[in-house]
Amino acid sequence: RSFIGWARLMRPGTVHGSQQQYLVNLEPYLRPGASRSLHDLDQLERLQLLPRRELRFWALDSGIEASRTSHLPTSDIIRLVLEAHGVQITEKVPIPIEVPSLGGQPHATAPAPSAAMRAPDPAQLARIPASA
Repeated sequence: RSFIGWARLMRPGTVHGSQQQYLVNLEPYLRPGASRSLHDLDQLERLQLLPRRELRFWALDSGIEASRTSHLPTSDIIRLVLEAHGVQITEKVPIPIEVPSLGGQPHATAPAPSAAMRAPDPAQLARIPASA
């Protein structure tokens, strides 16, 4: 989190929205002495760190139409992305994942809602053509 603050001071606009949430989700795995490092996580666990909005972008990049993911739970979006890349999941995807504590401080088990779950910004809606 200190990096996010530093980056915002040095270059405003560097980290925002779902990028911030992703960095916060990564932090416990990047700290020295972490019980598990980022390299120890498998594809499923790494995708679970992404905010929902970013998962939906991954789904689009994987050839999955946005209409298929718009109302799916996060675990189903992860399953679709992995299957699109040839990875079969046999067990139920646990959401939210358990995030290790930060230096003895308790850490929330669920990430904050991503931008995909917040109400749309009226300024952004004004820029979207009516036919969209």
